[in-house]
Amino acid sequence: MKSQMKFKIIIFFLIIGLVYCIGYASAAVIFKVNGKYGLKDQSGKVIINPIYNKVQKTPEGLIVIIKNNKLGLADNQGKILLEPKYKANLLEYKFHFSDGLAAVIKETKDKLNNCVYIDKTGKEILDPTKYGYSTVQDETYGSCSDFSEGLAPVNFGVNWENYGYINKQGKLVIKLKNIDDLMCGDALCLGSFKDGVAAVAIDGKWVYIDKNGKFINENKALRKNK
Repeated sequence: MKSQMKFKIIIFFLIIGLVYCIGYASAAVIFKVNGKYGLKDQSGKVIINPIYNKVQKTPEGLIVIIKNNKLGLADNQGKILLEPKYKANLLEYKFHFSDGLAAVIKETKDKLNNCVYIDKTGKEILDPTKYGYSTVQDETYGSCSDFSEGLAPVNFGVNWENYGYINKQGKLVIKLKNIDDLMCGDALCLGSFKDGVAAVAIDGKWVYIDKNGKFINENKALRKNK
């Protein structure tokens, strides 16, 4: 009985220590020197040198670093996971993870924006163009489609006229016809999945599909998305 109680006490203090460490790391402060940004821990120790044009925290506890309009990634201890190499959006860069992956912009040799996906270690997991697909939503600003419930909207074809969804292995699992891209401007007219349902623009109206690409009743879809 005493050994069980001792074990519970040890576990309790381990959890408290872990929570403290996480809180301590999340309290890191972004600072600026001579127009460049870095990061200090709670004690004031510099953990990321002030050599970046921008340093930005993410909800996942990671740090986005931007230098010369190139984006990289660090952890909350200041360890560089990914040296700046991807193109940083000229607008406020809303870097985030969705479904375990973050979309980043890789500039091609002909200066086009190409969306690829990295994991939380900074490793590039998927380049849809290797499979003939594009997840670029807006060529002007270089925004990318997110993965949701394992799927991401894409367009493909000689003139990028076809639409569908790919999985994280780059396989096309849903192909759709008659997508009305005039309704959505430059963005892909394929929504994110929530509870197995996504909204898509087809023939001038928004309809709902399931993860098999089958159309479902609107009332049923709205109930699922509440």
